[in-house]
Amino acid sequence: MSSSHDSDQPSPGHSDSSAYYKSPGSFELGPEDEPRSPIRSRAGLSPTGVFSWLVIGGMTVLMMFLATIETESELDKKNPKAPPVPASNEIGSFVSQGKWIVYPKASAELARSKAATDDEKSEKPASKERKATYLVPDNMDHGSLAQRWGVSVLKNELEGAEEAEKYLATTEKRLEESGLEMTDEQKKLHQSLKNLYASYKNSDFEKSPITAEEQEQIKKELGWLGELALVPEGTSDIENRRRLLLETSSSIGVLGFALLIGAFLLFVGFVLLVGMAIAAFAGKLARKFGRSDTDPNVYAETFAIWMVLFMAGQLVLGLLMAVLEFNQEGWQTMAATLIPFFGSLAALIWPVIRGVSFSQVVSDIGLKSGTPVSDVLLALPSYLMMLPALFCSVILVAILFAITSDQSPENFGKSGAPSHPIQDLLKQGDPVTLVVVFLVACVAAPIVEETMFRGVLYRHLRSISQRWAVLISIVMACLINSFIFAAIHPQGILAIPLLMTLAIGFSIAREFRDSLWGPMVMHAINNFIVLSVSVLML
Repeated sequence: MSSSHDSDQPSPGHSDSSAYYKSPGSFELGPEDEPRSPIRSRAGLSPTGVFSWLVIGGMTVLMMFLATIETESELDKKNPKAPPVPASNEIGSFVSQGKWIVYPKASAELARSKAATDDEKSEKPASKERKATYLVPDNMDHGSLAQRWGVSVLKNELEGAEEAEKYLATTEKRLEESGLEMTDEQKKLHQSLKNLYASYKNSDFEKSPITAEEQEQIKKELGWLGELALVPEGTSDIENRRRLLLETSSSIGVLGFALLIGAFLLFVGFVLLVGMAIAAFAGKLARKFGRSDTDPNVYAETFAIWMVLFMAGQLVLGLLMAVLEFNQEGWQTMAATLIPFFGSLAALIWPVIRGVSFSQVVSDIGLKSGTPVSDVLLALPSYLMMLPALFCSVILVAILFAITSDQSPENFGKSGAPSHPIQDLLKQGDPVTLVVVFLVACVAAPIVEETMFRGVLYRHLRSISQRWAVLISIVMACLINSFIFAAIHPQGILAIPLLMTLAIGFSIAREFRDSLWGPMVMHAINNFIVLSVSVLML
């Protein structure tokens, strides 16, 4: 954040940044001083400001609606009774769970294989070891049809082919009782798994009972679990089985290491947060956020224009791709979204049209900083201080999901877990696609979203409430801009608490430094971590 010396000088382009303090270094929570500029007598919402907020509210509701509704696929329209197709994040999460469950057996099997090899090299008789009994947890018996297929693979691996066959039969019965009917493609894959298990039950591992095309379909639908289904214990394809088991061990090792690092960083963040709180109460911290002589309604108008441009740009791009029959599954589509994404920043021209100098706009929204290097360097500790709150938000989202989702064996619907469409691209694993996704999420999104939310919208909210007690003004500005930020994201309603926590952290960094450089870097750090974890899972 900042030292007490940061507040000694007014912020560039502001009328009097020191008006926020009783004295340098003190954290003022009382009402702000009367403004010196006569334009401040007009502080508050004008008719154009009210209209702008009607537009902002309407666009927010519309984006929330579009993010939460489930769009029917062509397949669903042809067969309304078909079991819903799971989201990419659901399969990725399920595969990760599957690796955790298989891990004990995989480790034991790899250890036995190594021991046998060592015994063979030393010409000793192979050591005998009693095999442990492994079971699939009952709480995995829910979710989409694809997830049920995954459970059958786990049962085949841990409990045997006969149990896997029984589970598929139970799944068929539950589908019938639920009034659902598999599509031709689903029936084909379901039958392929049944044929596999029937073959495995008879210890027939030499020749696959399904075609190469059917094998590829199983791999495509179930990922790592699909590959495991094709090389059960006893297979002649020892090399591929060993590769999958080693992949399980390495994945669990990486995730375990990531959890340890995360726990350590969480502890560091908590210590920094406590130190920050102590410094604040001791009057050692000063906020650099200063006033502006710009009419606050101008920035409400600017944000409303940005929302319209952003939404219209996405719609026009989608229509063009549909008309041109453009391939919407590769990195080209993601790259194309940069055009309306950055194009929406044309809304920043509006304040200039309304008579505000460009230099003043840059200063008002936090892009002009006297200490850009310090702002960037402080981004990492600032992000770490958010981790305790983010951890609590994750717990809250998990509780809400557990309360609101139907995880009974009879429910074949989508889980409703927060997910982002970008995960469909991550699932492809194409290196070029991954690079483009990381550039969009870790460079483009922080620049555009922080400029508009923590720059334009936060400035507007703090300016219209500048006559209030400072703490109340800050809380109001943080909550409103954070809610809108969270609501328009496509992860759905359940993700709102988590996204709001992130946005509040970015807003506090903006308040203390009066700069967007810190929030932009914090935003980039967060997106990089989330994408990296998603790649590991998918």
